[in-house]
Amino acid sequence: MTQDTARDPMCGHRLARRLMRMVAVLHERGFESLYLHCGMNGSGSCWRYSIGAMADGGWPRRWRDPLQVVNSMDGSDASDQIAWAELDDSPEVLADKFMMIYPEIVAAARVPNAAYVAWYRHMLAVSEPFGLLVFYFDYKTDPRPEFWGDTHPGLFVDLPAGKVRDPWE
Repeated sequence: MTQDTARDPMCGHRLARRLMRMVAVLHERGFESLYLHCGMNGSGSCWRYSIGAMADGGWPRRWRDPLQVVNSMDGSDASDQIAWAELDDSPEVLADKFMMIYPEIVAAARVPNAAYVAWYRHMLAVSEPFGLLVFYFDYKTDPRPEFWGDTHPGLFVDLPAGKVRDPWE
């Protein structure tokens, strides 16, 4: 990835999309109850994400729960945005590394969840190529997930099965 985001303004989107695709790869590997919960910070400069194992079909987990990973991306090439992998890793390599670093999360996510997997596949398809899934941000009034950026204005998807009220509300 380039260090000059002025020349590559989509670098943050590409990394976020690889993380979104990583979750789909892990679903294909049998970890169907692995969720991605994500949104934007108040200024819209960082995409925040948590990846975790659903608890009895519900998600997201509470802040600092050991069965989820939480971080954010600001569109730069800062390595701490995905400390357990390289910024240029493919979704498949990200999935391999996620399984190695977070075995407890993937073990807990090995619960069939066909409804969520179908929703997730649909969400990925309609958000191509650079739509970033957004469940929350300041002043968001519609509870349905939508996509950040100019590529999908006004496009919403239905809430997926098991989504509970945001744990910090």
